[in-house]
Amino acid sequence: MGGGAVNTLYDGEDFMDDDTKRRLVYGILSLVLSALATRLALFLTNKLLGEPDEGTLVG
Repeated sequence: MGGGAVNTLYDGEDFMDDDTKRRLVYGILSLVLSALATRLALFLTNKLLGEPDEGTLVG
């Protein structure tokens, strides 16, 4: 059972090139930081202006 593709995963060789790794890390960081920025904006808005009344929210 000496498939070349299987062995490359265990021989210490990279199965993703640097560009793919860079795009993956960039995407994950972008997602996490966007979520944190949204939460921070909501938190700061509530601190500055107070909690919103239930009747004023549309949705």
